[in-house]
Amino acid sequence: MSPLILKCVCFVCIYADGDYRPVGTAFFLGVTPEGYGPSDQWCAVVTALHVIAGIEKSGGQIFLRVNTKSGGVDYVEMPPERWVRPDHSGGIVDAAACFFSTESQEKTDFKFIGEKQAITAEGLRDLHVGVGNDVYLSGLFVNHAGTQRNEPIIRSGTFAAIPEEEVLTNHGRMRAYLIESRSIGGLSGSPVFVEPGLTYFTDDGQIHMRPPLTRAWHLLGIIQGHWDVPELFGPDTSLSAEAVNKGIAIVTPIDYALRLAHEAVLQAFAAWDAEHG
Repeated sequence: MSPLILKCVCFVCIYADGDYRPVGTAFFLGVTPEGYGPSDQWCAVVTALHVIAGIEKSGGQIFLRVNTKSGGVDYVEMPPERWVRPDHSGGIVDAAACFFSTESQEKTDFKFIGEKQAITAEGLRDLHVGVGNDVYLSGLFVNHAGTQRNEPIIRSGTFAAIPEEEVLTNHGRMRAYLIESRSIGGLSGSPVFVEPGLTYFTDDGQIHMRPPLTRAWHLLGIIQGHWDVPELFGPDTSLSAEAVNKGIAIVTPIDYALRLAHEAVLQAFAAWDAEHG
């Protein structure tokens, strides 16, 4: 497992009543705005929109809990107005992005994922990646976030479906991928990665070897959540006291997050220009 998979994430916290509480996951995404060279990358933070909206609705403040280069953790405030959100004109998109300043980067022990490491819907088709491929995600385990350092976990599963129709979620209908992986509290906003594997099948059923130096993984999307199983157990069972889900998680395609990340960076540039003339 590449160390980048763990070092690209941080935890989204609500600050209320003098206390920070981790409630979700975010990850660092490096993008190159139009007009810049491929080596020019700026960092945005990406998470699920419902994580940000939930903190706002509760009246709390939004902070990122990040590991620091000097050891320990720090809390970086990300005010609501700094988050770029989708307009939902083409359907519901559960993603949001915010520029991660150079000042914050200098203090933070992290790695970002470059946009060239992401795989869009077009890339899935071109590279013969999709249903049946292995997937994994990194993020917050609410029962053990770590005290002195963020300690994200890895969960794994299988690419289960690429629905042609919009998927019905708790937030409405949205374009999404489905993966077979048990979702748990705190993973909302986590990055999802897909492994191409050493071989692939063509439409006529033939198996082919991938060429040497093929990427080991691609950034597929963002964990949105899962479908809950209706309560079927009586009060005397241990299962009745915990959340149970169907084992199918909903993933927002990275295509949408890339657009938001680009917009977040450009907005930060515009704000800097306005402030410094």
